[in-house]
Amino acid sequence: CCQRLQRSDVYHAFPVLNSSCGFHGARSRTSCSKHFWTVFRLGIRGGVEVLLVGVHLKAVPNAPRSCAQREAQARVLSDIVREHGFQASREIIIAGDFNDFDASNLDLSGSLPVSTVLHHFIVDLGLEAVSRSLARADRYTWESRQGEHPPAMLDHILISQGLRDAVERVWIDHSSRASDHFPLVVDFRLQSRFHI
Repeated sequence: CCQRLQRSDVYHAFPVLNSSCGFHGARSRTSCSKHFWTVFRLGIRGGVEVLLVGVHLKAVPNAPRSCAQREAQARVLSDIVREHGFQASREIIIAGDFNDFDASNLDLSGSLPVSTVLHHFIVDLGLEAVSRSLARADRYTWESRQGEHPPAMLDHILISQGLRDAVERVWIDHSSRASDHFPLVVDFRLQSRFHI
């Protein structure tokens, strides 16, 4: 059925090659300290193995050093996706607080990313943001409590193409907060109901 939760202690240098963050400080290294991954069987097409990766990447989307660290953290996660997902012929779900924006799927405020994090996962790895199915007016998972920043889509669920047809519904629950963010939810059509 499932593997135990695991995490990587791998470090990656930043800024990464072709970084778009504008960080000009000393080259450094970072890990992705707030993440986990596991493999489980999903009840579609007779049972499909899925690599699930939970993330919380470095905060402050537009700060150059944080941006550069986030790009390096994405490379650590990419290695997990390649080794334990693609190379093992598994479907992929990456979910969590990316603390970044998706240029191909603009949020309510039209926030543009400084980093290449979402581009890397979506274009380079071929994953899809489930929030694409939401109306732009609904695309925000974070809202400043004092109103000093516009609403933003910082949280994402990315899936491999093989899971796209199993997506039943995607929504953001703007009526409750589990933290300072609104939950982004996807329902999959399965033999039994399953929420991410």
